[in-house]
Amino acid sequence: MSAIDSENKKKKKSGPKGPSIYRPEYHPVSFVELSQKGKCKAQIARDWQISRETIYEWERKYPEFSDAVKRGVEYCEAWYMDIGQAAMVNKAKDAEGRPIKVELGFYVWMTKNICKWSEKIEQKNEFQNTESVQVVVYKNGSETSEESE
Repeated sequence: MSAIDSENKKKKKSGPKGPSIYRPEYHPVSFVELSQKGKCKAQIARDWQISRETIYEWERKYPEFSDAVKRGVEYCEAWYMDIGQAAMVNKAKDAEGRPIKVELGFYVWMTKNICKWSEKIEQKNEFQNTESVQVVVYKNGSETSEESE
C-alpha cells in the first residue's frame, strides 16, 4: 500500500469532515489564536476539517486542549464585546483595519448566543396569605370543589 493510500485510509476512518489526529504542539495554540479572532468551536472545527464532536472528544481526552478551549471561549466572548464597544462609538474595524458597520440586532443575537446571555426576569411572590383557597371545577355540567392550602 502506498503512502497516499495509507493516508486516505486514515482520513476515511477519522470522521465525516477530515482527519482527527490530535497534535498537542498545534491544536491548543491554534484554538486560542482562532478564538482571539472571534471564532467559535463550530467555525474552528470547520477550519480544521473535523467534526465538533472531535473537539469535544479532545477536550475530554487532553487536559492541555481542554484548558486551551476554556481560554479560547473567554477570548471569543471578549472579541464580541470589543466589537460591540467599538461599534457604539463608530470605531469597529475588520481584520484589515477597515471601518465596518455592525448591525445592532444581529450583534445582540450573536452576543446572547456566544456569551450565553439571557433576559432573565425575576418574579417575586408578594403574597403572604396562608389561608385556604376554594377552587371550583366544572366537569360535564356538574360542580366539584377542591380545597388548597
